Amino acid sequence: MSKNVVIIPARAGSKGVKKKNFRSFGGKPLIQWSIDVAKMTKEVDEIIVTTDDDDIMGLCDSIGCRYIKRPENLASDTASTLDVLRHAVEQLEFTPSYVILIQPTTPFRTPEQLSKAISSFQKSGFDSLMSISPVPKHYSPVWQKSLGENNRVLSIDGTVIHDDTNATRKQDLPITYWKNGSIYITKTDVLMGVGLFGNSTYGFVIDDEFQVNIDTEFDFFLGEAILDYKRRLSD
Repeated sequence: MSKNVVIIPARAGSKGVKKKNFRSFGGKPLIQWSIDVAKMTKEVDEIIVTTDDDDIMGLCDSIGCRYIKRPENLASDTASTLDVLRHAVEQLEFTPSYVILIQPTTPFRTPEQLSKAISSFQKSGFDSLMSISPVPKHYSPVWQKSLGENNRVLSIDGTVIHDDTNATRKQDLPITYWKNGSIYITKTDVLMGVGLFGNSTYGFVIDDEFQVNIDTEFDFFLGEAILDYKRRLSD
């Protein structure tokens, strides 16, 4: 029987915000938002937190979530996500069909989104899946500029700007996407052999304006504001 495992990486150290993964967010530790969503997703067979943080281990014990104590060499700033995932898979008593990576710093994913991502991936035939969101038109790469010598404004490709007669209108801008960091899925054999993405990646679009990746104090402020707004909308 095939099994899907969610792996949530959460080390103790953080350059931007001290112990951000355990910090209270909306009334519970930031990481618990991801654990709770995984628990509510029927396609998820097992949830693993990989951490070196004693507080997070204690939280996992209290809410009934399995954790793996991460070795010191995988808890540094230089440790790669790929190595952390591979280590976690190697500790399992079974080989999962897919590894689903969800990061504590993206707390606004929903069980419905995670469920749909898993089912979409299973049907896709791709090596991996990455969640993406549309780039707001005013941030379109077509409109982006670069700075040359003496702060001269140039096109993104470094060519000189002469006038705006050939500028692309907002309504004609192509749709582009940014990697929102919410959901990643990889076939286990691809993860353990090739890497996180393999040779083909399915784009799972989350068309949701409430996307935030918490890495700074301002991100926490913004996330709390979004959470408060969403709660008021649901009242």
